[in-house]
Amino acid sequence: MLGTDKQIYEKFVGITTIVKIPALKFTILSGTIKFEWQSGHLLEMDMKIYQELEPLEIVQRLEFELEKDYQVKPRKYRTDLSGYSRNPFSSQN
Repeated sequence: MLGTDKQIYEKFVGITTIVKIPALKFTILSGTIKFEWQSGHLLEMDMKIYQELEPLEIVQRLEFELEKDYQVKPRKYRTDLSGYSRNPFSSQN
């Protein structure tokens, strides 16, 4: 399904651009998307919810689960995006 669904793939790329959780991967089974990382299960959600959420919203849920289930401070996995402009139409030169 991943190879044939461009939207699912692009959203996951967006997620991995925002956060660098070690060995983050997902599987899709029976309308559910399951996220895992190096230490095991992280998050499970309905595909409809996954498709409705923006990558940043999914990252926030992943970070919540990291802290709740594994007592890991998730901010250490955030990618530093400070070099990017807030306005996508402004010059970044």
